[in-house]
Amino acid sequence: MNPGADQGGQLVSVNLIPNGDFAKGSEGWFTYVDGNPANLAISVANQQLLARIAQVGSNPWDRQVINEGFGVQQGYIYKLTFKAKADKARKMGLGIGWVDVPAKYAWHGFFGERVDLSTDEQEYSYKFEASEPSYANTRIVFDMGNISGTEDSDTTITLSDVTLINLSQPNNPMPTIE
Repeated sequence: MNPGADQGGQLVSVNLIPNGDFAKGSEGWFTYVDGNPANLAISVANQQLLARIAQVGSNPWDRQVINEGFGVQQGYIYKLTFKAKADKARKMGLGIGWVDVPAKYAWHGFFGERVDLSTDEQEYSYKFEASEPSYANTRIVFDMGNISGTEDSDTTITLSDVTLINLSQPNNPMPTIE
């Protein structure tokens, strides 16, 4: 257990994303849609989240799948891993951070990336150091809107095995067992 995460401490080497394996269906996952809510629908089958995008919208964030409620600690190293594919090749954005509602929904990001999805499932893995101040109600966001201007509407993105692991502080690495 690490101190911090706003005084609640945080376990090391466990998945911080609630229901990242979708064993409880879509529990803990929700969508954000700019405009008509019918433009993004989620369902779960075989422990995979299926995000059906009817229209992509104008911006990357116009269609989002979100999980919120875990802490991220400044100065710690994290590893994000997930599997994804799409029924048509396209880009997807992802971010870990929080939204400052009083500041007109300003985004405070710990990590962000864009990935190229294909029709074959691929595993994506990233390590990052959280350089922003610690925050106890962080979210992971998958942007499924108009990422590069070429995304097709009427697309399904599949996500599975989403994990975020607190590895340790860079100057205080976890002991290794040999």
